[in-house]
Amino acid sequence: ALQEAFMAALRAENAEGLAACYTEDAVNFTPDRLIGYGPESARASWGAFFDAWDVISAELSEQHMVESGDLAAAW
Repeated sequence: ALQEAFMAALRAENAEGLAACYTEDAVNFTPDRLIGYGPESARASWGAFFDAWDVISAELSEQHMVESGDLAAAW
């Protein structure tokens, strides 16, 4: 569900939708830096990316997720 929401927001060039995929303490890897923290980082980075580029298509070739309690990592 999380990866599908992320990909739907990416395809729609929706920085708010991408930011909604992250909690305040989430570590994220954004297009303009190696590492960011929380939804604001994702919102700002992806917003700038969408201003500069058009998403023609996007897909995940492999989906991985590891969960432990209330923590999860996806790639």
